[in-house]
Amino acid sequence: MISDVQPIDLSFEAIYETYHDRIYRYIHRMVFQSEIAEEIMQETFLRVHQHLNTLQNPQAISVWLYRIATNLCHDEWRKQGSGKQEHIESDEILEFAVDDSHPSLDVVIDQNEMSDCIQRYITRLSDDYRLVILLHDLNNLTCTEIAEMLGSTPGAIKIRLNRARLKLRTSLADACHFSNNTQGIFICDPKTKEC
Repeated sequence: MISDVQPIDLSFEAIYETYHDRIYRYIHRMVFQSEIAEEIMQETFLRVHQHLNTLQNPQAISVWLYRIATNLCHDEWRKQGSGKQEHIESDEILEFAVDDSHPSLDVVIDQNEMSDCIQRYITRLSDDYRLVILLHDLNNLTCTEIAEMLGSTPGAIKIRLNRARLKLRTSLADACHFSNNTQGIFICDPKTKEC
């Protein structure tokens, strides 16, 4: 029987080529400053280069890269003295219904008209909330992968993600009227000049 699984090219060059842009975007959304994001991205790939031979599961390359980048972002937050802005009670159960009538967050972010507005509100989330939204909704990591990265449980990550989405949705609802334009693009009509 022939396997449909393609071998993964684990050369540093292939990893860099495949992940450079998305890791940079992720880091930039975490630290907000291009120069710092570039430094963290370089340090991330330096560590990948130095420790590539220690990767035990080639299928987990994406999770491994995000874990390195996330840890370096946490180091930067500590260096800048910006600790957690909000305590997350991960063992508390939160019931939350995701509203499927609107496009997913990654689709909204990719639309140029919405990108700046949405990203401003994402930056206002606590570090914990921003982290799970970026990893899950924009970088397509599962709750299980994020839990593994952060030393948590998938259930706790799901709760944190739901809270983050609720907080973001509430902030956006307070600031914007949302609709679809004539081309069917999800747009924001600001209630104030802030959006």
